[in-house]
Amino acid sequence: MNLKGQLENAVRLLLTHSNELPEKFKETANAKAKIYMGADSDTISRPCVVVWCQGGQEEPQGSGNFRMQMTVLVKSLDTPDMGAESGCDPVAIHNDDAAAVFGILQYDNLGEQLSDQVEDLKVYDPVTDTSLDPSLDGHAFVDGFSFSAYCCGSHIPD
Repeated sequence: MNLKGQLENAVRLLLTHSNELPEKFKETANAKAKIYMGADSDTISRPCVVVWCQGGQEEPQGSGNFRMQMTVLVKSLDTPDMGAESGCDPVAIHNDDAAAVFGILQYDNLGEQLSDQVEDLKVYDPVTDTSLDPSLDGHAFVDGFSFSAYCCGSHIPD
């Protein structure tokens, strides 16, 4: 798996292993939503989480270390959530889901936690350039959390 795929997988695993992730996103037979990896958003169902690594530049040149740009999106329909009782506010449900997902990614040692998720990946702390971006995409609420991760493709002992 390439570095981009390793980092996407590390974020997906960090989310799915967290007790803070809403139950609907857990990888179970009863899951009402999914976590997708990659930028292909044409084939996804909502609600969902999309983990997308846009790649990055080698820093410094020839070192094997890369600054990768990550985006994690939480997408929800602007209709009551699947399985929710009627009368629930879809905006409130979406905001709660986004806050829970993004809360998992806002640890001071996020790089260390991502490194622990997959072999042959070292993400250095601190993870930088974090931003939260809410938007509306047609009939879907979309919130994004972006960050820059400095990493290399082989685990380096501390």
